[in-house]
Amino acid sequence: MPCACNAPARPLGSAALRYPATMSALKRPDMSKTTSGDGAGDGTPARGPTAGGAVGRVGEILLALGRLSEPQIIAVLKRQSHDARQFGELALILGYASQSDIELALSHQRSATLNEVLVDFPRGMAGSGLDPDELGSEALVAVRSQLVHRWFGDEPEQRALAVVSTDPGDGRSYVCSRLARLFADLDEDTLLIDADLRNPSLHRIFGADNSVGLTSFLQGELAQPPVRSVPGVPYLHLLTAGPAVDNPHRLIARNEFGRLLEQLAPQFRAIFIDTPPSSSGPDAITVALRASGALLVVRKDQARLADQRELAQRLTDSTVEVVGAVINEIP
Repeated sequence: MPCACNAPARPLGSAALRYPATMSALKRPDMSKTTSGDGAGDGTPARGPTAGGAVGRVGEILLALGRLSEPQIIAVLKRQSHDARQFGELALILGYASQSDIELALSHQRSATLNEVLVDFPRGMAGSGLDPDELGSEALVAVRSQLVHRWFGDEPEQRALAVVSTDPGDGRSYVCSRLARLFADLDEDTLLIDADLRNPSLHRIFGADNSVGLTSFLQGELAQPPVRSVPGVPYLHLLTAGPAVDNPHRLIARNEFGRLLEQLAPQFRAIFIDTPPSSSGPDAITVALRASGALLVVRKDQARLADQRELAQRLTDSTVEVVGAVINEIP
């Protein structure tokens, strides 16, 4: 497994939060164990501070912080075997943890890095007889759940996330658009920006007009960015790439793009930005720098380990936080 797919871990006491180490364990996630302790097992985030998770989330943090002992964790897990409530809630009921302990664990959980989650969808979605909206949904719900608690926050600088990859065909635009739709399913205003000015595709995915878009605004042709609602998908909004330009990187590197994100951040709970492959030029790094965070999309068995390492290092060197990776497994 390419180690470049693992996001750099931040220190967390003596413990590190990690997802199952094997691909097979991630291929069909058990949602009760992959939802970062933020929901009732269906991947839908819970807003309450008592939301707990499997021992690998809240329990492991409390153990690392010395707030729970191993026998107490075992007792909670034993109770959880016949009680559907979450780990944190049961620890409160049993008197092993206080409300402040749970809130402390959740704050640490939020700062933990996202590890790799497998998204399994086949080559050639068009004409395959499969519904593109369902492909990889189970795993992407797990990604959404993790991102809710580990990246997207109340601060404007934690509202945008660039979705990046090294090569064309990695599935970057698909993952980006699906994650945006899944966030909109939470009844949260979500924005999807097509910053792949070299080969834009989001307008085709959603059947949207692309006569005006990001390039129109960045070139000063419009006073306001032409953000539009996506018909049939409440809470989802789209900013298409717009007409082609001669020098895409020069346009995307302008300060206007950073100011655009600052303007839009207070209006949306999450902003996903599609980018060109890093092999086509520096655009992806520039976009990720404006967004402050990046999610890698890696095509299994096609991506070169050295390329993934180089991209992750370039992002880190540019002060971009790599929050994790999605592995696109193509048969």
